[in-house]
Amino acid sequence: MSEPQKDKQTLSRREALKAIAAATGAVTLASLPKKWETPVVEVGALPAHAQTSTTTIVVTNNTGGTLSVELFEGGIPLGTVAFSPALANGASYTFTNLVAGNYTLLPNGPDPCAFPTILTFTPNLFNLAAGTTQAVSATCV
Repeated sequence: MSEPQKDKQTLSRREALKAIAAATGAVTLASLPKKWETPVVEVGALPAHAQTSTTTIVVTNNTGGTLSVELFEGGIPLGTVAFSPALANGASYTFTNLVAGNYTLLPNGPDPCAFPTILTFTPNLFNLAAGTTQAVSATCV
């Protein structure tokens, strides 16, 4: 004798998608509020000092010659932020509207320092906090 054949039912893709859509709709409807509520919107304002403060670097040329400066954010490999114009001895240039972070300076163009002295920036690598000003002096030592 042969065994009785079991009835197997298969679920088509169409029927499976219908079942999934029905389940999703039921879950969505169950999670809706019973009554309409006005959406809540939160609005904030910056403190007064944060609205008016800028982050700047002021470079002063004390080398005795003409100097142009290149400003890097995050160190030299990460790229140039800005260049200064040529600064005569004693002149200053201000880099403004900078983001907080680490910066470094390098000369851009000819070195104004005569051998055997070298050009230095004091400080050269620094962390600039938001809303602060960093003074940097370029000198030949």
